[in-house]
This record gives sequence, C-alpha cells and structure tokens, in this order.
Amino acid sequence: MRTKKLISTVVALSSVVLLASMSNSVNADGIVHPKQPDQTGKLYLRANSYIYTKSGKRTSYAGKWKLLKDESVKYTGTIKPLTKNYKYYFKDNQAQKYWLPYRTYHKYAYYQIANNKYVKAANVSEVNGNYIIARDQVVKPKKGATIFTPNGQYNKESYSWPNFGSSQKLTSIKSLVVDSYVETADGNHTVRYYHIKGTSNQYIRDPYLSTLPKFDVEAETSYTAITAAKATSLYDATGKAVSSVRKNHLMQGIERIYLWVPADNQAELFYRISDTQNSIPLYVKVADVRYEYGPSVKLYNSAKDAQTTFNKKADKTELEQLIKSADSVRSTAKYLNSTYHYRANFDSALKLAKQAAQAKSSQMEIDQAVWFLQQELNSLQGNQITVNSYDHFTNDEAKKITQMATNLYSAKYDKSSKDGKRTSARALMINHNTKLVLEITETGYTASGYQTVDKQTYTDLKLSDFAKLAPKASKVNSSFESSDNQIDLASDATLSKYAQLIKYDDRTSVLVAKTDTPIYQAANLTEQALRSGDFSLTKTGKMINKGNNIGYLVGPVVKLDGNYYLKVEAKTPYFVRANDVKLDNFANSAEFKKYDALLKAALNNNYRVNEVGLKLTNAKIPVYAIDSYGNLRDIITETLTNIASGTNDYAYYLNNPFITKYNGEFYYRGLTSLSSVYKATDVIPVKAQGK
Repeated sequence: MRTKKLISTVVALSSVVLLASMSNSVNADGIVHPKQPDQTGKLYLRANSYIYTKSGKRTSYAGKWKLLKDESVKYTGTIKPLTKNYKYYFKDNQAQKYWLPYRTYHKYAYYQIANNKYVKAANVSEVNGNYIIARDQVVKPKKGATIFTPNGQYNKESYSWPNFGSSQKLTSIKSLVVDSYVETADGNHTVRYYHIKGTSNQYIRDPYLSTLPKFDVEAETSYTAITAAKATSLYDATGKAVSSVRKNHLMQGIERIYLWVPADNQAELFYRISDTQNSIPLYVKVADVRYEYGPSVKLYNSAKDAQTTFNKKADKTELEQLIKSADSVRSTAKYLNSTYHYRANFDSALKLAKQAAQAKSSQMEIDQAVWFLQQELNSLQGNQITVNSYDHFTNDEAKKITQMATNLYSAKYDKSSKDGKRTSARALMINHNTKLVLEITETGYTASGYQTVDKQTYTDLKLSDFAKLAPKASKVNSSFESSDNQIDLASDATLSKYAQLIKYDDRTSVLVAKTDTPIYQAANLTEQALRSGDFSLTKTGKMINKGNNIGYLVGPVVKLDGNYYLKVEAKTPYFVRANDVKLDNFANSAEFKKYDALLKAALNNNYRVNEVGLKLTNAKIPVYAIDSYGNLRDIITETLTNIASGTNDYAYYLNNPFITKYNGEFYYRGLTSLSSVYKATDVIPVKAQGK
C-alpha cells in the first residue's frame, strides 16, 4: 500500500517510491538541462477506478473493468513542462513543475492509459512516484466551523505563524475552495491550516473540515524539503564523499550547485544542504534525492564553471578579509551571547576558512568557505530578546538587556590587583530606557585608606546586539497606526512628529501636560494587542495637571479611532492625548543654568571621579526616590540631618549626578534608578573630600 507518512514535526509528506529517472542534455553553456521525465512511466491509483472511453462509457482494460486502489498502470502521452495553470501537475526532484496532459469531459479530467481508455485524474495520486498537486480544491466545513486569521507575520523560513487567532464562525456556508496550506506546531503534533481562496489572510483548520482536499495544494513556504531516495553519500566542496545518510532522511536544499567530482572526472549537480549540526558545508547529489515541497532553489553555477574553479588558482582576498572580520566578532555580544551550538558552528566555519586560506585550495573550496563562514556569522543571535522597537523599552526588556550585557562585559573587564586596584564593568540602560551604555570603573585607595574612583568611562553599546525586532502583527483595526511600525511612520507625518517626543533627553528636557490632561486606559492590554490595535481606550476620570510631567517611560505613539496617544509605562499602563503633551526644554532656563554651574564646579578636578558631596542648606531635608517606572515619588524616603564635623568630609554623596525637573521643580539625582533624589534648593553640590 502506497502511503504518506509524517517525517518531521513541521510537514507531512513522503512517498516510498523513487522518482522516475531522467536523462540529461548538456548545452553549450555547460549547464546540464533535465530532459522530460521517463515517458513510459506509471500512474498510481488513490482509489478504485473504472475505465472509460472518450465518450464517457465504461470499458475494460487488460481484462479488467475496474482497477483497484494502490494499483499502478502505465500511461500514454508525453509529460511536459508546466507553462499554464493546469489543474493537475507535479514537481520533479529540482522542484520544476511538469504535467501529464489529460482530457476533460463533462468537467472531469481523465488520464489516458491506452487507445480510447482513460481513468479519472481524481483517482490518481502520483505520476512516476511524484505526488500530484491540484489547484483550487473544494472542501466542506463542519457546522459551526471557525475561520482563523494568523497573528503576526508568517515566517517562511521556519514554516510557521506565531499563532492563529479565531475571527469568525461559519453558519450557512456549505463548501469552500482552498488553494494552499501552512502547518504549525500544536504541542507534540502539527496542525494544517488551509488558505481560503479569494481571501487575503483567512484559513480553516483541517479538524473543522468534514471532507479534506483529495490532493495536496501548494505549501506556503520558502523552505525546500528534499529526502534521500536511497542510502546515499554526502560530499564536501572538493567533490569527495565524506558522510552518508539513510533512505528518507529529510534535508533542506538551499541552493543547487555544480561540483567537480574527481572520482567521476565530471561536474555533477548537487543540492547544498542546510544542517546546523554540520561542521563543514555538505552537498547531496540531486539525482539521489526526492523533492518533497517548497520552491525551486537558485542555481549557483554551471557545470563548466565547476570544472574551471576546480582547476583555477584561487583568489583568497575575500576570504582573508572575512576571516579578519569574523575574528573580531568573537569578542562581541553577538558571539558570546549566542547559544553553544551557534558558537560551535561559527568556530567550525572559521577554522575551516583559515585552513582553506592557508592550504593549496581550489577556487571552489575558497568560495564555499566564504559562503559557510558568512552563513554562520549571520546565524549568531547573541541570545537577543524580541522587542517592538529600538526607540523605547519596557522595564522588563531593559532588565534583560542590561543583565546580558553586564554578564558579557564583566567577564571581560572585571579584575583586581594585589595593590587594591580594581576594574569593574556593568551595563546601564539610561535616558528613560532608550540608551544602553557600558560603565567601566577603576578604583583604588589613598594612603590614608580612602577609596578613590580613579577613572570611569562610558561607552555606547549597540542595542541590536541584545535585542531583535518582533515581526509586525497583522492589524485588527485597519486605521490603527503605531510609531513602532516603520511603514506607518513613513506614511503619516503627524505620527512621525509625535514620535519625536519619545526621543527626549532626560538631562535637558521632560514631557509635560499642556493643559489639565485626562488619562486613558485599556482593559487587559497585551503586547500583541498593542501591536495589532486590538484594544480600545476609556477615560479613567484621573487628570495630569497642567505643567506636570506625564511620565518617564513613554512610547509608542499610537493612532486609534482617529486620535493620537502616547503610551506611558506604569504598573497599569496609561495613555494621554499626544496633542495635550509638549516638550519642556528646561536646560534653557536660568534656574537650570544656576544649578548646573554648581554641579560642574563640584565635579571639576574632583578626586572622586563623577561624584560630588552634598552640603545641606537646612538642618534637615527630605530625600526622594525614583519608582520602578522612572517617576519621582512624592513620598519622602528619609530625612537627612547636617552632621557637625571638624573634618572636610561630607556625609552625603551623589554618583554620576545630573539635574532633572519634576512637576515644575528641579532636583539633583544620580545615574541609576537606585539613586536618592534631592530637591535642588535643599543641597549644594561640593567637591568630594577625604584625601
């Protein structure tokens, strides 16, 4: 019995019969061009089938009036390349489309098996071992079946949607036409979703169908799956067999390429295969595989090119430059934060590249070493987290990013010496979670035992080393826009204008309410809903007073129901109308300049680098704190008292101080959210003492 079987968690496929053999011709360009498949091949039946004449009458064939399911029968006629949208076709082992011409009678298609003898195409599953694909299959949904719309962008590489969400139930529809399918993981098994013809993005799951398509329809994927037609060899770039796979082993063909095979003294056509477990690029002969699904992959070269590059003196310039670049990557987050197998594959590719650069290699070996190293370089992910934007980050995102970066750089820079000197590194997310910096601090001790901060440097880090952008979600509301969506930003000047507010510099400006401003909230707001527009806003009855800060962690800007809003991060996130918000450039004010001058004077030639002492203006002063969302808390955390002391030391210090403005008043604060905050009128910054 001829059956399909599941051979991976993402696709159900595979015939146990070999593809028909194909003879080849070589044109003047040196490329081997496949001829038409074997013309004396067979049809395999999926169901019992009667034999018919041209006029639709039943007849006999080889003494039989009925052919049985799973039987094979020879066909007549000539297999041809598919040049039109015929209903029934198949693909060869290079994913090239062919069809066996059929006769149509009373809307039914028939394959000819002898003179004036035909079988219904609907009863045939394979031509020469290749599964038939049929366009526009009619299916019947079950009563109350649900139509699904995918959330997020379909990933053609991993052959999956992020997830599917139900959108509507069918009530009176008796049949649907489907024209393609996708499969996605559902626990320990896969679920197939059929695309409904005539819709932009609607699918129905196979469990909701009372009748399934009789034939496969096209799979929506750029992943080209092939399987070994027999136990077969795998080759390296020199055309030497170096490994093997068993029959039916599933592989991804990512390119077709001619390699010169010294043992055969000729160029042969291969698939370059993708396998993250391989330490070298591997290739399998096209003649030794079966095509399963996916598009035809590009042809890298010709047979003539393969022979030329095998004998040609190699130019190693490109490889040597890539090796130099790859060596520098090994000390970056992109490499060090990648999982083990990505780093191992990269190390293997780099080792292979260096060997090829040093050895007497053919041009083909050099070219393939370049390809392999570049592929593994691109695969390094650095354990990136997924975010919606590089312009703003939630507290949770910022925490994960700084932890990864600190782990990376502390391992590189942290050290101590016998004389008490110490170097330490940490990553900080500053400027309302929009900027990632590396802080490297060098400390020591004075002769009298005071700890000194001898040097402190700050270097900007690339956020893209630690975070990658999430696929854009399909919009539930077509009029919804977001500053996290580059297409929306480019097409809406007003959205782009308001998006500039998110980029304010917290050392020189704050976002404040133009007038008494209402606060809006969305019930059960999720990241997915925020990306797709699947939420609504209602007034809370609370207000932000005119001139007060609207919040610290701001973004994105969204357009909902024709209005623009700024989202503000909080324990319960809230929104304010964008046209009710303005940028207060407080650094231009005379009051700021007065406090800033005091701060700069205290920091100038200070033995405690980036740190100032605080002289209290009153016997007792309040100390404020910053909440987890970056907002100044009105609640006093403690009260400081001036210390009567005969020394030049000060009891209170502030590290990496700067000035901020909150609800109309100026404050001194430190770089991190753990810093205490002091009202500018309550303290005077002074040089740190104690040498």
